[in-house]
Amino acid sequence: MSSQMDKNLFEEKFEFILESLEPLINQILVPDAKFTLSGKSRSARHLIKFLKSSLEQFANKSAEISMELSAYRPELGEEISKFRTGGAALTQTALDFVQDPLNAKKRIVLGNQAKPVLVSMARILALFDLIDQKTLVMIVHEMSHMLKRMKLTVSQKDFVHEFKSYGKKMKEFLDVSQNVIDCMKISKQKVALISARSLLAKQSLFLYSSTLVFLKQPKNDSTRMLRDQVYEQTFDALDTIENILNNKFKANSSIRPKKLLTQFIDLETRVDALSNSDSKKELMSQLDDAIRNINLSLNQSMLESDRKESLVSECEQVRSALQHLFKSYQNVRNSQNRNEIENYKGEFIQKNRSIRRQIRQLVVENFSLISNQPLDDLIEGAKSGDFGILNDTVLNFEIYAKNLIDSSHLACALSTNREGIKLVELATERLSLLIPLVVKSAQVLCNDPSDPEAKKNMAFFRTEWLNQVNILSLSVDDIISINDFMAMSESQMLQDLNKCIIAMNNLNAIELKDISDRIVARTNRVCDLVMMEI
Repeated sequence: MSSQMDKNLFEEKFEFILESLEPLINQILVPDAKFTLSGKSRSARHLIKFLKSSLEQFANKSAEISMELSAYRPELGEEISKFRTGGAALTQTALDFVQDPLNAKKRIVLGNQAKPVLVSMARILALFDLIDQKTLVMIVHEMSHMLKRMKLTVSQKDFVHEFKSYGKKMKEFLDVSQNVIDCMKISKQKVALISARSLLAKQSLFLYSSTLVFLKQPKNDSTRMLRDQVYEQTFDALDTIENILNNKFKANSSIRPKKLLTQFIDLETRVDALSNSDSKKELMSQLDDAIRNINLSLNQSMLESDRKESLVSECEQVRSALQHLFKSYQNVRNSQNRNEIENYKGEFIQKNRSIRRQIRQLVVENFSLISNQPLDDLIEGAKSGDFGILNDTVLNFEIYAKNLIDSSHLACALSTNREGIKLVELATERLSLLIPLVVKSAQVLCNDPSDPEAKKNMAFFRTEWLNQVNILSLSVDDIISINDFMAMSESQMLQDLNKCIIAMNNLNAIELKDISDRIVARTNRVCDLVMMEI
């Protein structure tokens, strides 16, 4: 091995592969309970022939691959030699065993002979995995150098030439990285590598579009900033991949609200089983912690002030109900006081469930009907060529985008679906990366609304944004309750129907059409979610 890091990576991969192969040893050592007849099996000889052929094929293929890998040829040659020797001994032991398949001693000898063969196989496979990983690091370095050359190009012809070379290297990267991912344990590193790999592939499209616009308007600050931001995100993705491959990856430690749903359910369970001897201080501390997490989510969100005040008021009522319950325990003397305790318990549980329902409905409300209007307004503002108009639409778009992201984080805090939460967090991360690129694309278009490359670039990022919002919406749908979604959708459609009646009374045809279109969109959204649930 070339370094201590290589040795550590090799041992990690070796142990993972050996762990996967261990059940084969157990199958050899533990006889089939159904097999009770003595004698010889004719089919066993065919299996031994197949075993011998398989061992030879594995050894020959490994030797063939090792000839192309001069740096690792000594280690591979040594392991392949051990594998051939062990394989020959295993074949002979198996021949002896099939003569007397019920002989326990021969079975143990066969199992002991199979172990070193499987160990050698695991070591060979681990070496190949390590080679793939080191090859991938080299590819990442080459891609990084290619990106630097692409960034320095000053003509469209040179850029297209460099981009084609980058595309070929990207294909090689995707093939090798898939092999590496397939051989990794399920871990944060594996999830992060899958995410970074996907992001890098997507960024290549962003690179092409943003660079063409920049080469068309090289003196425009907006085009330069857009291109530089795309390159920066691409370099970050490459750095993340390299850190993962070199075991230097550190997971993102950004602050997230704790699992609110779990906190409130646990509180309800503890209060329901509360006795006079239980620690009141600990319960109050747990409730205060849950309320702090709600306030953290509210402070980060773009909710209307009346909705925030309603939730804050609900939190105070929950806290007050728990304090009343504690006071009633202090005054307990007779059955009347005990009835009072049960009443306060019921009041706390009712308030607890109410606040959980309100927070869930808040998430559902934000995702029940996602509007594209802020994005369309942004594009129209860019087409006007007036930066004053554009700046107003940029602010509205950023508020709308932040609200989507904050609502997604809140949905994760209310869910216990771990796999679903990972998908939502990944979709949210991608959306966060797109926000500045969409804004910069709008600024590029605003600078020259008639430029065809700027129009294509804006249309491209609009499509990417809509696709990513759709992915986020589907991911959130997977972790929220369909009952909450249906209840909130019904409430919103009733409100829209009332607005339709008002619009009809006022003879306002435009408002009537807008609201009726919204009702149709909500209905389609409900149908889509129900069909997905079915």
